[in-house]
Amino acid sequence: DETAKEQLLQLFSEVDESQTGIISVEEFAAKLKSKNGKLQAQLALMGLPINDPANFFRIVSVHAGDESLCNEFEANIEAFVEICMRLKGSATNLDLQCVAGDLVSVGTQLELLREQLDYGMISATSFPSFPGSP
Repeated sequence: DETAKEQLLQLFSEVDESQTGIISVEEFAAKLKSKNGKLQAQLALMGLPINDPANFFRIVSVHAGDESLCNEFEANIEAFVEICMRLKGSATNLDLQCVAGDLVSVGTQLELLREQLDYGMISATSFPSFPGSP
């Protein structure tokens, strides 16, 4: 795994043309499309098939948990590589079943919340507002 990590560090350092230690989604997308798809092929061979760089950055930012290291627009290369190492490879059936179980649990919790709202047990104003919400 250390070899794969070093390869990813090297690949993403090449993406970082300004050598700041940070890559932007624009730099990443441009490199994925350039050089006859060499970067995209190398990443796919390493278990990271990336077709949508913006969506990939969004996924990485969710896994990072720290917007100062990674967000949907730019990422610290070392943090980016660490997350890529966790994301590489194929999902197993067990992985998918775990996600399905989590979704069922979330759906059940949302249904209970809706019932509490419907019966006046809680008020919608008691919830925090989120960016983009009315």
